Amino acid sequence: MGRGPAIGLLIRLTFLDDAYRSLYADWPRAARECVAVLRMEAGRNPDDRALIALVGEIGW
Repeated sequence: MGRGPAIGLLIRLTFLDDAYRSLYADWPRAARECVAVLRMEAGRNPDDRALIALVGEIGW
């Protein structure tokens, strides 16, 4: 991903790790913000293999 592997890791944890998810007071808002980042990155780098793999991993 254009913003580096750390962003991908945070997004992955936000969607796939129940313990990490429980740290958010407003998880739906955090999820929307993660989706916004994914959309922005997809617009910038539509052929980014890491981004494509991340989106596939989180189930979209």
